[in-house]
Amino acid sequence: MSESNVRTCKTSNCDNTKIHGYGWCMACCAYSRKYGWIDPSVRPGLQPKPSVCKSDDCSRTDIEGRGYCQTCYGWSRTHDWADPSGRRRFRLNGDLLRELRAAAYADIDKCIYLEGFQNRPSVHFQGKNMLASRFVWLARWGDPGKQSVLHTCRNGMSGCVNGRHLKLGDQRQNMLDVVNDGSQKGVNNPASKLQLSDVHTIRSLADMGVYHRHIAECYGVHTEAVGHISRRSNWKHIPEQAELERLDEEINAYYDRIFFGMP
Repeated sequence: MSESNVRTCKTSNCDNTKIHGYGWCMACCAYSRKYGWIDPSVRPGLQPKPSVCKSDDCSRTDIEGRGYCQTCYGWSRTHDWADPSGRRRFRLNGDLLRELRAAAYADIDKCIYLEGFQNRPSVHFQGKNMLASRFVWLARWGDPGKQSVLHTCRNGMSGCVNGRHLKLGDQRQNMLDVVNDGSQKGVNNPASKLQLSDVHTIRSLADMGVYHRHIAECYGVHTEAVGHISRRSNWKHIPEQAELERLDEEINAYYDRIFFGMP
């Protein structure tokens, strides 16, 4: 076939030649369908990657997503996609220690977070770097020794430093808490770019035979990540869509029997 007869995706800035439907390539078609058949030219895979973080007063070049560097992207994601331009990038260690001492003796039950930190903050104290939660325990109850400082609020990975939410335990108990709370699984993992609905869609597209590279380009993830999801080696704690539909039907049938007397 001559070069002039090769069909390309009708999206203005996409040069894929494997046409799927509506004149679009698979990646453009999947993206448009996911978001209500919008113009796929705005999908992340087609946008030029900026050379510098777009956040104000940030000059880092390790662009992660949405035009932000890795740190600004993580901060924005943790704070419901807020603009990271206002986050505090540098604070004196002494200021942090004063805030943590106040958190150690806090009289409120809600979680306390240090402003401007992504995930679990750490501080420097007496020549050592330690997690902020460990310093909080040390400031109020003394040195925990070889024991680990655990959280009862399940928000330890998010950076909670409220002294009322801390307890002592060994490393085995710490790992069990991580597994039982799911604090590093799926969307709770700070590095995750996918939501639960994305995982179901990726599984369906992969089962239909869509090329992994097209799916990866659509969702802004690596091809290997799509492969792991399609083989169910990652995100194993997420049930299949069919199982969710079956459970939903059972719940609806239960309420029909309880409230309406239906058989």
